[in-house]
Amino acid sequence: RSPAALRRPFSALGRSPLRPSAGIAMAAIDALCMACNDATCDFKPMRFQRRPLGPEDVLIDLKFCGVCHSDLHTAANHMKDIGKGAEYPCVPGHELAGICVAVGEKVTKVKVGDQVGVGCLVDSCHDCAACKVGEEQKCAKRGGTYGGKD
Repeated sequence: RSPAALRRPFSALGRSPLRPSAGIAMAAIDALCMACNDATCDFKPMRFQRRPLGPEDVLIDLKFCGVCHSDLHTAANHMKDIGKGAEYPCVPGHELAGICVAVGEKVTKVKVGDQVGVGCLVDSCHDCAACKVGEEQKCAKRGGTYGGKD
């Protein structure tokens, strides 16, 4: 694709604010990221498709992404000796901010147009002892953004 196509925001890629109706399946979501294919960290734009928006999901038109030293250590595979080896392609960055452009049918606290942010965690069970005392980072069912699987 042309460099201009890589710079277009998702709204220019045909996405528009919406709220899925119950029972209506949404299409896969086109995404653009910066990824590296090995420990040399030669980052290049990469297009991929994410799964369709689920009932508890928030779709974000990403405006900013922080890349910290931990991201770079992960991408360079510096933590392989402690059992945290990188998987490639590697897409670091877990400090996200943008605008909500769609919400799943069960989302109640965020609406289209809201400014939103994402940290290291995106989900937890909300029922275990750790979650009940506000320590979701210790939840065995937590959903992390660091090498997390969707």
